[in-house]
Amino acid sequence: MCREIYCRAVNGPMNDSVIIHLCYSDFEESFGNHQKCIEIFKKLLTFKDADLSVIYINYMRHLLRTLGIEEVRRVFKNARIDNRVDYRVYVWAAQQEYRIDHNAVVSLKILDLAVKRFPGDLNLLQDFFKHLKCIHGKGFI
Repeated sequence: MCREIYCRAVNGPMNDSVIIHLCYSDFEESFGNHQKCIEIFKKLLTFKDADLSVIYINYMRHLLRTLGIEEVRRVFKNARIDNRVDYRVYVWAAQQEYRIDHNAVVSLKILDLAVKRFPGDLNLLQDFFKHLKCIHGKGFI
């Protein structure tokens, strides 16, 4: 019943709603339908007026829960090529690298790429310094 409602919503009047698609993906994930979730995220990535950074981050969160860090890295590589994303994708990826592997070098390289791509972005610099503080203090982000 719920699946039918979601299907009608994403294929009907709410076909351009990012929130409905994300809810549908969460619903499918709760039943272990990971391939369907991936299809939903791939559809979301085709949306023209959506915040692609939010979509990529949610997609990578799903992949981290279900398939692991290697798949997340593959999607992050695609996100880096996509001109529609902002610094938040880089910050999220750097945080995950540090959380999972405790590898400060990799996480800082990711943030360095972000600084090169988004020079002068004060929000990025603020998050960069928070990350440095976390690494130096061995705290959690």
